[in-house]
Amino acid sequence: SGSLSVSSGSVNVGDSFTASVNVSGAAAWVVKVNATGPVTNCSINQADATADAMDTNKTFSATCVATAEGAININLSGDVTSASDGNAVPISGSRSVTVTKKAEPTPQPDPSWT
Repeated sequence: SGSLSVSSGSVNVGDSFTASVNVSGAAAWVVKVNATGPVTNCSINQADATADAMDTNKTFSATCVATAEGAININLSGDVTSASDGNAVPISGSRSVTVTKKAEPTPQPDPSWT
């Protein structure tokens, strides 16, 4: 199986967050993560198999950077193949991250004005 997670569902412009895919019980895998929206560095492309053809657990991550206000949509696609039955099982998922502008600090009155 495969699952997609993000470290935060809400970030500020300029912040980074992590998109991760956890693959479990897989002897072979094809994992693709693509993101749309105001984001950079947010893709994962992994295709491999275990050397011993035995099932294993793997985690793949990308450090994404929010570049502007808006919504980021992150989508997982691909498949995993278990050693027990040899069938490729499709994996999919999606997560969204909301990007907001960091609040400006409220100006404090200068105490020397009193």
